[in-house]
Amino acid sequence: MSETIGAAINLGTNFRAHQLDLPAWHAAGETGFQVLRKGLDHIVQFLRAAQQEFLDRKRNHYSGQALYGTLFRRLEGLMEDINYDPIRNFIREHAIRTLPFGPEDLLFGKLGMPRRLHSIKTASDQSGLSVKLLRSRLLHTGIIAKKDLSTTPHRVFIDVAHVDKMLEEMAEQQAAGLRGATVEEKEAGAILGVGRDTWSQIARSFDLREKAYARVARGRVEAFLEALTQIADRSEGPLDSLHDPTTAAIVCACKVTDVLHLILSRKLKTVVLDDSRVGIGQVLVDRAEIWAAIHGAEMKQHLTSFEAADLLFIDIDSLSRLARSGALSRSTVPGGGRQFFYLKKDVEHFNSTYASTARIGSAAGVSTWTAAAMLRDHDVEPEFGKTGPGAHVYLVSALKGVFDPGVLVKLRSRRNNVVLDDHSTPPAPATRDSLDQIRR
Repeated sequence: MSETIGAAINLGTNFRAHQLDLPAWHAAGETGFQVLRKGLDHIVQFLRAAQQEFLDRKRNHYSGQALYGTLFRRLEGLMEDINYDPIRNFIREHAIRTLPFGPEDLLFGKLGMPRRLHSIKTASDQSGLSVKLLRSRLLHTGIIAKKDLSTTPHRVFIDVAHVDKMLEEMAEQQAAGLRGATVEEKEAGAILGVGRDTWSQIARSFDLREKAYARVARGRVEAFLEALTQIADRSEGPLDSLHDPTTAAIVCACKVTDVLHLILSRKLKTVVLDDSRVGIGQVLVDRAEIWAAIHGAEMKQHLTSFEAADLLFIDIDSLSRLARSGALSRSTVPGGGRQFFYLKKDVEHFNSTYASTARIGSAAGVSTWTAAAMLRDHDVEPEFGKTGPGAHVYLVSALKGVFDPGVLVKLRSRRNNVVLDDHSTPPAPATRDSLDQIRR
């Protein structure tokens, strides 16, 4: 062991044994022997020097290999040799005293010893509080100095007792209901139940903050949310056909702020409150009203990508492929970027001539997979989607002899008047992922 310690001192903690010749090993053995013969204090100095070398490299992942290099690898490889247990235990105890290790951290197995030091990062991970907030509180209480604000959070070490005391005081304040008059932008967005980008739009449009990246008056944000919820009506009826402002904005090719302005101006007939949701998501609206208000009355004769796909019993990607093939014509939504709308009469005409496998199954009262098997058995080839992913779409006239005449009558209807039973497969319900695909 003296040779390994000496080589680490002479050549660095991550030396390679095969690079040393016999004289180098002799020199390493002499150096290591001098450290060991002087007692535990000099061994501690050696370990501290190895740790400092790690800290100077500005690495963030604390591990035995990163801290002690070849010495750790050798001791790890000799885990079954109990003669080395005193050395391993000494290193473990030294690490828990001088580094931000906890009982669940690994160093020759789980440490299993109480934590004595925190870094700002480990305190953040344990408490769930942001690094920025912890730094601010630690500086305010005098636990860290101002110069520590520029140091990476992995490198600022704090006695665990100081951190625990501070977290207990914060918990007591929260339990007592003491809340700051201002909040960070992230928390302001959480009050409204939106992400960073949506919060920025709302804050700019409704003047909820003095300047970007500054703290926000909590009362102003809560008053804005209260104004929205007061306009909404409470309803115990079905809410499946209604959408929250964020989803309605995606479907209708507009901004969330456009929807919120319509709600606050009381220009919408249908505004319903759903107490089971949070933030602006509590307020539900009718997307048809939003569409008409944003794009004008003439747009009522058009369908969004989502509505067209729903009518045809296909997914958004399959609808886009039909449009690119020329089977359906589409136009760009004014101001909607890559979002499209379809003329309602064109979609209904297509629906009376062609039918997807899912729609055929619904009309016949069987599952999509059963309908597909029946079509394969009768060698009926799809007109669209023959190759590649996506829905298979068939000519309704080609289904004669495969399904009952009544099924063909339903399929030739310009609108879907099929009834779904327990064996049929309806189109997939709208999800946030499918709504995001509308932009394609």
